[in-house]
Amino acid sequence: MKRFIILLSLVFITQIQAQELKILQGNNEFSGSAAVNQGAFGGELKMGTFLLDHLLLGGKADYYDSDYYVRYSAGVYMNYLFETGSYWIPYVGAGLDLGALEPVFLEKETGVEFELYFGLKYFLAPNVSLNTELKLGYSSANTYLESNEYTDTDYHLGVGLSYYW
Repeated sequence: MKRFIILLSLVFITQIQAQELKILQGNNEFSGSAAVNQGAFGGELKMGTFLLDHLLLGGKADYYDSDYYVRYSAGVYMNYLFETGSYWIPYVGAGLDLGALEPVFLEKETGVEFELYFGLKYFLAPNVSLNTELKLGYSSANTYLESNEYTDTDYHLGVGLSYYW
C-alpha cells in the first residue's frame, strides 16, 4: 500500500495541464546556460515571446573565452514546444546567427550560422524549467572549434534554466 501511495503521488506531481504552464501565446521566456567547451568557459542567453501557443520566437547571444580564442554570436531563433500534458515538454527549433571566432595568433573568421535544436524541458514550476538541448550547427566560415581545429560544423549538448512570465 505504501508503494502504491508513493507511485500515485509521483504521478500526481508530474501531471499538469499545459494551460498552467507559461508556454501559451503572449508569454515570454528568458533562458541561460553556462558551459565549458574545448577549454573555453562561456554561455548563452536567450529571450523570446510566444507568438502562438507553443511557438517561441526570440533573440540570442553566446560568448566563449579561452587563452587561445574568443567565440561569440548573436541572432534569432524559433522553437516549437510539443503539448504533452505533463511537466516534460520536448521541443525542436532552428536559429540563424552571425558568428565570429577570434584566434589569438590567426585572422578572425566571421560567418552566418544555421542551427537546429532538439531539446527537452522539465518544468520545476509553472514558470521555471530545466532544459537539455542538442544543438547542431553549420557556418559559412570556420567559426567553430573542434579538437583544437577550426571548422564550419558544430554539435554539443547543453543544460540550462528558463524563466517564463
